[in-house]
Amino acid sequence: MPISRFSAIISGACPAPLYDTVLLDTPNMVVTPTLGSIIPDWVLAIPKVHAVNVLAWATLKNLAPLQQVELISRSMGRALKDIIWFEHGPAATGAVTGCGVDHAHIHMLLRPPFSFDQFCKAARSEVALQWIEGTGDAYKALDPKTSYLVAGSCDRYLAARSVELAGSQFFRKVIACLIGRSDKWDYKSHPCLENVALTIAGRNQEAA
Repeated sequence: MPISRFSAIISGACPAPLYDTVLLDTPNMVVTPTLGSIIPDWVLAIPKVHAVNVLAWATLKNLAPLQQVELISRSMGRALKDIIWFEHGPAATGAVTGCGVDHAHIHMLLRPPFSFDQFCKAARSEVALQWIEGTGDAYKALDPKTSYLVAGSCDRYLAARSVELAGSQFFRKVIACLIGRSDKWDYKSHPCLENVALTIAGRNQEAA
């Protein structure tokens, strides 16, 4: 299996940095805060089996990604309609779309301070891709061998294919713009550890 930044999390190696704290362990995924949490209650759902994108992983494991998102949402006390999830789906390791991680993962905003409509509008305004909006299973509109961007809330989704034009960390740029902090999108220069700590504290409080 290729080495990825998430290998230590999946293997349970310790000590781990704060942002690699496991908040939830399911049969197929582990959930952690994200490095660069521009807002609190932003987590990553990371498959335990390596794949370059979530669709490739789901095909390999014969799983439905959105069922996994729903399971995690419910386990973390959130209704599917209240969260926003998204993925930067690279077609190969080392691609700009993969944001330097090279292991499939889904971002989940558990308490977004904006609506999915606002999120979609900002994404469309950020870069001119051939965006697809629809309802149902977003992953059925995608190909694991072609780079993609996908986001959703409840049964709605926004997606695009062949997305190298969007560059790295695209949806992070969208979120940073929506909260008026367009200078903070890059997790490498803005780790936002204070929000990572808030996410962990909130989860611990809910679990108590």
